[in-house]
Amino acid sequence: MPTKAPTVRLKSGYERIRRDWPQTKTVRWQKVRREVLRRDPLCVVCLKTGRIVYSEIADHVIPHKGRDGLFWAMLNIQGLCKPCHDAKTRDEIRAAR
Repeated sequence: MPTKAPTVRLKSGYERIRRDWPQTKTVRWQKVRREVLRRDPLCVVCLKTGRIVYSEIADHVIPHKGRDGLFWAMLNIQGLCKPCHDAKTRDEIRAAR
């Protein structure tokens, strides 16, 4: 049975997925994360601009919002450096306002 991620309502009214969602603590997620960082050792956003920066974070291209299908889809996960991940997350939050 699919689990729904807990959400937190922000002042803006945007509900974001909690970072402590239990799926990210599983052995399965750790394996997926490792595979994504092996597949994308360099940040995919930085590469598009000609910069060479190592990926640190397995990021969902399309926010999964608790949907298991999007959460586990390998084609929906990319390797990003922390600054690119933070900028993408910030932009998604702003767009949802």
